[in-house]
Amino acid sequence: MASQKSRRGEHWIEVGRNTFQLVYNVINVIAILAAGGGLVFAYRNELQFGLMAIAIAVLCFAILHFYKQNLQEKGVALSNPNLWIDEDQMLVRVYKDRRVVRHQYDFRALRKVDRYLFKFFWSGTGEARVVCEAAPNDALAPIPDPNNIPKWRRYVLLFAEPLKKRETKQITLTYELIDENHRAFPYQEVSFAHVAGCGKLSLRLQFYPPLPERVYLTKYSATRELLKREEIPAVGEEENSREYFVEVEPERGAKYHVEWESGV
Repeated sequence: MASQKSRRGEHWIEVGRNTFQLVYNVINVIAILAAGGGLVFAYRNELQFGLMAIAIAVLCFAILHFYKQNLQEKGVALSNPNLWIDEDQMLVRVYKDRRVVRHQYDFRALRKVDRYLFKFFWSGTGEARVVCEAAPNDALAPIPDPNNIPKWRRYVLLFAEPLKKRETKQITLTYELIDENHRAFPYQEVSFAHVAGCGKLSLRLQFYPPLPERVYLTKYSATRELLKREEIPAVGEEENSREYFVEVEPERGAKYHVEWESGV
């Protein structure tokens, strides 16, 4: 099911990109022809037609400029438009004074791509360390937050060998998050708005004292509108631990929270 969804998602993303690129090229050609035609008409004293052609050219160039400045560059800088995630196997271990979050990604390249950009927010009072398990020569590096917000952590993972179209790659990212003063928010968020999409999210939570009373999966829209909230039943329990598991076919742009109510 997830594989079929992944293939359909990849297909329609590729169709959309090709259509958009075609429209972009057509506007580019119209702009050049209109500008040239305007000069020819003006030279032949057909001022009315010349002004109309130049006006069309200016409008087209304005559209192209808007695309460059507000869509293309931001999309490349802040997201991974050429990466699809077949599955994200996410494991969250929650302790009293720290949290360990592990993502095992199965990437698929929609086009040639040489990096993966990601970020996360840590509300705790201690440090956040990221460990990557991938190809030996892949390089993980932090990126300064452009808004200088200390709680946000941004990283880039540079692939040792660029992925070709339809090529796959598995990587594991582990966040070791320290919460010395026990101030971390009682939830963990995940979203796939930074990639082309995700076919399946498998989420496993393991709690250690203090154990939670209830655990929920909550879905929010991109504008933080609450869409759905349901309780997750425990799948395993011992004297000093409790485990939960849930699978989701994530919607691109939506934000998913696993939230818990702390016990004694």
